[in-house]
Amino acid sequence: MPKQKPMIKKVFFLSLVLASFYGVAQSGNAQPAPLYTLRMKFVPGTVNRYQTNAQIVTIVPLEQGMQPITNTLDVDLLQSVHVNKSLPKGGGEVSTSTQSGRITQNGKTVATPVKNEVITTTYDAQGNLVKISGLKAPSTGNGTFGGLVGSGALNLQRVYLPLKPVRIGESWTLKVSIAGLPGAGTGSAKATFVRLENVGRYQTARIHAVLTAPLKVYLTADSRTTTDPKRAAQSVTGTLRMEFDSNFAMAEGKVVRSGGSGSAVVDLMPVSATKRPAKSSKSKTGKTVPPPPMMPRVTIQLRVGNNLIE
Repeated sequence: MPKQKPMIKKVFFLSLVLASFYGVAQSGNAQPAPLYTLRMKFVPGTVNRYQTNAQIVTIVPLEQGMQPITNTLDVDLLQSVHVNKSLPKGGGEVSTSTQSGRITQNGKTVATPVKNEVITTTYDAQGNLVKISGLKAPSTGNGTFGGLVGSGALNLQRVYLPLKPVRIGESWTLKVSIAGLPGAGTGSAKATFVRLENVGRYQTARIHAVLTAPLKVYLTADSRTTTDPKRAAQSVTGTLRMEFDSNFAMAEGKVVRSGGSGSAVVDLMPVSATKRPAKSSKSKTGKTVPPPPMMPRVTIQLRVGNNLIE
């Protein structure tokens, strides 16, 4: 019986060698994680309908001990997106029209979007907006930030796609501009391919993105945006930070649903004040010109959402 121990040791050692060899062979044959190409697809004649909503809450601080002024603007739209044509390098032109919806301010209806008013947009294959026309900001009558709704807020609902194929878990950074906010400048979005996710009949890429972008907007007296400082009554400057989660249908090349939220702290100032010196000074006539009044820093909270309707 004692003679069996060397044999047992040899068998055990041989098993270890074979197991080690098998493990090396298996690791050598292991397949790398698959790459996914995420691109928009524009098929002329295709029509998609989206339920779009947005909320802008502005908070204006008052003197110490007083409650801040809070203004809530809600937008709820049913929109139809028609693909007009595909473009070289994977881009496309689409026309978006509103089928129904309303805009409310503090619970009261203040505007009804013009039905079938068309906005034409051109995108590249990554979903970046290249050109936009026909965009009009609805006036809400007395909402200082009403002009931001039609001109900026609803265009934040987009997906940030990579320039090259990526694997699940990979991240990428893109330079972006906010459509409809003239003079807003270029920001950046860091996006991550989180996982594959089924949404209805679509296999989608779940993408999480963080957007940081400067804001510099001119508003007219009726709260519309303008690129002409001479027509502006107020200027809005600050930095916007938003987080988005989107489901992108890979085979179809379109957004199935997306949502985002974020905020900005902005300086709101009459344009006339920006033309005056920051400190008291002497005018040509010798009179003392007072500095511009100190304006409160306004907080803007944003929520946006977009869902494909079959």
